[in-house]
Amino acid sequence: LGIISIVAKDNILSTFEKMSARKAAPIIVEMSETEAVRILSNMKPDTLTAIFEKMSPQNAAKYTQLLTN
Repeated sequence: LGIISIVAKDNILSTFEKMSARKAAPIIVEMSETEAVRILSNMKPDTLTAIFEKMSPQNAAKYTQLLTN
C-alpha cells in the first residue's frame, strides 16, 4: 500500500505540473487544505509561482502561509 501511495502521489504531482497554471489553480483551491499543501509543497518553484499568480491574492496568501508552517 505504501508504494501505491507514493506512485499515486507522483502521478498526481506530474499531472498538476503538466497542467497550465490557469487550470491548476482553481482545482487546487477546491481541494482540502491538506491535499493542496501536499501537492504544492512538492512542486518545482517555477510551477508553484505560476499557480500562485493565477490564484486570488487571498488564496495565494493562505497557501503561502500553510506552506511555511
